[in-house]
Amino acid sequence: MVTADADPGPHTPVRDGAREPGRHTGGRAGCGHPWAGNDRRWAVNQGITSLWVALGTALGGILRYGVDRFMVAGATFPWSTLVVNTLGSLLIGWVAARATTPSSRFAHADIHAFLVPGVCAGFTTFSVFSHETLILLRSGAVAAGIANMTVTVVLMLAATALGLAAGRRNMTDHTD
Repeated sequence: MVTADADPGPHTPVRDGAREPGRHTGGRAGCGHPWAGNDRRWAVNQGITSLWVALGTALGGILRYGVDRFMVAGATFPWSTLVVNTLGSLLIGWVAARATTPSSRFAHADIHAFLVPGVCAGFTTFSVFSHETLILLRSGAVAAGIANMTVTVVLMLAATALGLAAGRRNMTDHTD
């Protein structure tokens, strides 16, 4: 995940691959983290954070399903997808802005994990894509931001077309 100062998760590398001072690097001695050398405690913390991500993802998926069911059935335009992607992008931007203040509860690792890679990613992966692209553009990496947008859209459309073709081929070969 591409991150910047607006996304201060304690276990997340910064954009250039380096880590900020005091950031966790895996529980090894000499990493500058208070738990350095205590792999078991680090593993427990990672397990708890992973649980928060899983719970957030489940909630995001349920919310996504709810929006899909609420929207008008049989519409000729994918309104529910547009609504979900817009709301998810709005939420991830709001959380990222709140998380820039260290005293904010949104800067806490578990709350951030629950909301960003949890709820937002479970609700819509587009929110993560838009947030990371915005970070690239705002950091001055305009070419990388444009490339990310272009490559993502082209690859996702191509992958979907390939998946549809493979799925159709398998349907003629076998029955489920």
